[in-house]
Amino acid sequence: MSLKDNEDFLAGLEVTPWRHAVRDELDGLDRFVARKKIAELMQTGGFLEKVEPHRQT
Repeated sequence: MSLKDNEDFLAGLEVTPWRHAVRDELDGLDRFVARKKIAELMQTGGFLEKVEPHRQT
């Protein structure tokens, strides 16, 4: 993921130190690693009820 130079990533949001830290943490990660990290962040923040496996066909 390439986020540091992506102005659209934080567009429409209040820019906070936490959001910058998340952006910096995700920047440069492989998409599968980033997906797991995002799920962890959402679960920690109380925004994720459950994760179910899904396979694209």
